[in-house]
Amino acid sequence: MLHHPIPETSHQSKLLLSEHISRLSVALAPHKRMPNEILEHIFCSQSEYDGIVELPPVLSSYPWVLGRVCSRWRRLSRSLRQLWNTTICSGSVRSGYHDPQKARKQLDCALDVLPECARLYLCIGVMRDRDVLPTSALTVYLSRLVTKLKYSDDIEHPEQESLDILPPGTLSKLEILSVSLAQPKTDIEISTSYAGLFGSSSRLQHLKLRSDTPNFLLADIPWHQLRSFRLEVVWCDMNAHTRASWTQIAHSADLFRRMTSLEILVLDMVDDYCSILLTCEFPWHQLRSLIIYWKASNKEQNFPLILKPLAKCTALTYLKLSNFGNPFDPVKHDPIALPSLQYLDAEYVDLSGSAVPPSILMSIVSSGALRVLLMGRVTLGEFYTLVAQCPRLEKIKSNITQGENEETVTNAIVLPHLLWLGLALTPKSLFPTRIVTPQLIFLHIEVEFAKFADRSDLLESVIVYITRSDMQLRELYLVGRTIFDDSLTQVMRDFISTLNSCTAVVLVGVIFPQEIRDEIATGVHLPHVKHFAISVSDASEFFEMVINRLKREEASGVVCLELVEGFVRSNTLLSARYFEPMVGKIGERFGVTCRVAPLF
Repeated sequence: MLHHPIPETSHQSKLLLSEHISRLSVALAPHKRMPNEILEHIFCSQSEYDGIVELPPVLSSYPWVLGRVCSRWRRLSRSLRQLWNTTICSGSVRSGYHDPQKARKQLDCALDVLPECARLYLCIGVMRDRDVLPTSALTVYLSRLVTKLKYSDDIEHPEQESLDILPPGTLSKLEILSVSLAQPKTDIEISTSYAGLFGSSSRLQHLKLRSDTPNFLLADIPWHQLRSFRLEVVWCDMNAHTRASWTQIAHSADLFRRMTSLEILVLDMVDDYCSILLTCEFPWHQLRSLIIYWKASNKEQNFPLILKPLAKCTALTYLKLSNFGNPFDPVKHDPIALPSLQYLDAEYVDLSGSAVPPSILMSIVSSGALRVLLMGRVTLGEFYTLVAQCPRLEKIKSNITQGENEETVTNAIVLPHLLWLGLALTPKSLFPTRIVTPQLIFLHIEVEFAKFADRSDLLESVIVYITRSDMQLRELYLVGRTIFDDSLTQVMRDFISTLNSCTAVVLVGVIFPQEIRDEIATGVHLPHVKHFAISVSDASEFFEMVINRLKREEASGVVCLELVEGFVRSNTLLSARYFEPMVGKIGERFGVTCRVAPLF
């Protein structure tokens, strides 16, 4: 006798079929079919993640959570080095700052859970406590994980274990090395030997050395594979023994000629060392980036020494010069041709406030290839002369100290590629209205306030320039100290109307007429602004304007404002805490960050 299947079997098969389809749908989900390259870009572009991994790990945090989606995501995320950066300190900077047991726990955890591609930044030394991890205890971690090492010795504690106790080969994975050696208190140099320790570091490419004695340069370092080298010698009291040691190193040309892969060189020094280090046979001709900081410790004029090697740097694309201390007198020099230079940072800083001689800048930028120009104090005429030589400029930052009759510049200076302009103006300055910048999207103008000089005309000239120029600004930062009366209402209205495409508008010290503030509150102006700062005479005016604006945005369903700042002009000293109650209410009610501070 045949038996028919029970009715439930058909129902069960339907359930199994729907479950099967659901599983297939998951397998065919878009994120499953994305190419690895797109997923890598998504993983690494997480805006709120800075690449630093906390240990022990929180598995629900980034990037650990990526490995919990599927095996492919886990495999891919654990192969991206930029997701796995960890910093661990084995010593302490000051007493009680660091727990050595925590450091050991972190290191053990790193061995267990970090992927092979992880980059571990280990800081050892600078010890002020006795209860720290000794260098000898770090051997296993150094050989298996560490790609970046920062070491500082402590001359106050000679019992501290030095790096030279580590066996050869310990630092085989090292890529970045930073060493800081204490200044000896006698003429006898530190006798620590590092021979053989770095010879097997086949991946070492970046070295930073802070030392006033050249001992470490004699270590067995693979100089031929270094891509960047930073040397800091910052003590001002060079004795005869130290000078002799550095001079001997400088004359050892073979040491510097072995840097056949060097592209980035940074020299940070006091004047005493200029005459020695700048004569070293670095591979100047192959450098792509050169940064020189020098600090004047006496009346010597060492700037001419910098010009000699600079003339050899024909492959440079990035140059930065900074000085702290005594100014120098103008010097005669031959033209310096840097045909590949694209970035020049000459924001010359010294106690006198003087600038790099414009004649030197004009010589350096004469090739016309420059894209970024950061310069210190120049006159308006010098500013025009410099930028006219650089038609490809995309960014300019400068301090214009004094104005000149603009009739001397009859033609407009067109900068078709300029995107970023930052100017600091003094009470004696004039705004460079002769430049034409059709592509400008970022503008930062700061007018220095002088108690006895009324320069509302200067700020007004800036506003008129912005209004009349055909620019599509995205960010405007205008810092001054001016109250505009009702006679300028239409001027200010035209000005604000030109900023309707901006996402950031910061107007510090500029107090608008009430009519304009009302129009901002009702949304007539600045419809897309996310960061907005304005100055007012009374805090109640600011809060009223902000609340009305936020209510209107909320009613429309689109709240653009994310950060709003008010600067209150007051004769009394009011701290930010005074405004906290109202600031807190705005934050809770609208979810917007609000800040208020007095305007001095």
